[in-house]
Amino acid sequence: MFCSNCGQKLNENDKFCENCGSPVYQEPEPENPGAAEEVTDAGEQPEPVQDPEDSIPNLEKKIMKNMEDELIFEIPAGAQPHTENPHREGPHTGGAYGQAGAGPQPGNTYDYHGGRNQEPPAYGSVPGVHKKQPEKKKSRLWIIILAAVAAALLIGAAILFFVVSGPVSKLKSSVKDRDWTRAEALYEKNFAGKERREQQAAGILGDAVQEIQTEFISESMDYQTARRHLKAISGFWDDDSVVKALESTRELNDSRTAFKEAEACMEDEDYAGAVQKFSEVIKADGKYEEARARLETAKSKYKDKVLNESQAQAELNDYDTAIVQVKEALKILSGDRDLQEKLEELEDGQEKYAIQSVLDQADSYAAKGNYYSALDLLRNTLKENPGNEKLSRALENYRQKYQEDILGKAQAALGSDENYDAAVVVLDGALHTLDGDYPEIEQVLREKREEYTQAQLAKSQQDNSVFSAVGNWNVTTVTTGTYEMPASDFLMYGGMMNTQMRLEIYDTGKFYLDILGKTGEGTWAADGRENGRYILTMGTDTQPVTIDGAGKLSMELDGVLLKFEKETSA
Repeated sequence: MFCSNCGQKLNENDKFCENCGSPVYQEPEPENPGAAEEVTDAGEQPEPVQDPEDSIPNLEKKIMKNMEDELIFEIPAGAQPHTENPHREGPHTGGAYGQAGAGPQPGNTYDYHGGRNQEPPAYGSVPGVHKKQPEKKKSRLWIIILAAVAAALLIGAAILFFVVSGPVSKLKSSVKDRDWTRAEALYEKNFAGKERREQQAAGILGDAVQEIQTEFISESMDYQTARRHLKAISGFWDDDSVVKALESTRELNDSRTAFKEAEACMEDEDYAGAVQKFSEVIKADGKYEEARARLETAKSKYKDKVLNESQAQAELNDYDTAIVQVKEALKILSGDRDLQEKLEELEDGQEKYAIQSVLDQADSYAAKGNYYSALDLLRNTLKENPGNEKLSRALENYRQKYQEDILGKAQAALGSDENYDAAVVVLDGALHTLDGDYPEIEQVLREKREEYTQAQLAKSQQDNSVFSAVGNWNVTTVTTGTYEMPASDFLMYGGMMNTQMRLEIYDTGKFYLDILGKTGEGTWAADGRENGRYILTMGTDTQPVTIDGAGKLSMELDGVLLKFEKETSA
């Protein structure tokens, strides 16, 4: 058996549908078909047994419960629950309301709470013995129909009340008024955590989000207001649609702001800024197509401005500024052919100008005798511009000049007095300055330094020899053949006790000789072929003398060897 209202399968003894609460009508069957009704001893008809599930109060309770489950409404705080009315049952002597022989009487009315403004008349007993008549069966059916109609009216009134004052209606009202504080309270109390109710709330709030977006897009609502509403909704309704709405409104607001700023840049002739801002306008913006057209205009004006200004700077030889400006423009107008060609032109001009500037500076250094600075400048510039012929030629030219300049300074330091120390100092300073940078020049300077060093050594030895020879020398021993004797004995044997034998050598290059009364004078000089050997010259005659390591001077005259010792100063 199935419910005639909703189709729900019913149990055999169900009086009401558990799904929708509709009463289940079953054709009554007499307990003893064909037999007369039993009568009491008093002649009264037996009182029918009251079925608790078949009463109007229980019927209303079931209907109300189904309404709350199916329509997801709640009874407002001020409404009273539907309570049983003690008047629904007649006197025990007369039967129960809802049974055969009882039912609503004409003129009885019912309010929402299930009460009656008039009590139905008691159903009295019938004297005598009565048997069931067909009319009484019809009367029971009529009573059931009337009860169903009353229940339907009651359900309709309840539905109307819940529709007007239920949580969904209140949520819709709050959303319509955009009272998000109240909407949040309703949502948290009546919808959060209840799947079916959350679905209803999602529909209401989703429509509200869409409406706010529509108003913002049509510019009937400003950005701050739209954002405030959406943020309020997102505060209690965690849904992606709100996050996306916040993001899309922000993007659209940024786009509108960018368009306004781009227009301001165009007025100020800040075409670079205009290009950037027009590019930020998005397709969702109603100004998108206009922005595309204005963008092309801004690009054209910006390029013309950069080309003209960079050319003016190049004519002032300010290539650095011009190149930077064109490179910045290429970041904005990427791949523009005219700007790329201008950049190449400026870089070529910058290289030529830079090289010429270096050559001019090197000439300035060289004019002041600072050849090393000229070389250093040319060498570093050549590293940045390898293979440049002008720089290479200039570098070789100044290398040769620097070498000649150092050698000339060393020769000047040497002077006519052969001041080798001064010449070597000049060469050492140059070698220290070069410090391996120019090996060709260093090689020449080292060779010259070695030459000067050897000459200085020879000169020093000669000076030492001169120093050793200058002084007064007296004969101390005389050697004849193989016999050596003191000079005093030699003079005594020869009868010349008071005679001196001496040699006086002066630093002026002159000498004086007195041997056994014979005197002579002349010039002397060190013999460069042998260390410690000197030549005494008297006219055309020469007399060699030597000074040994012990500081004794030896002179051989006619086979006699004379040895002298230098007088020491007192």
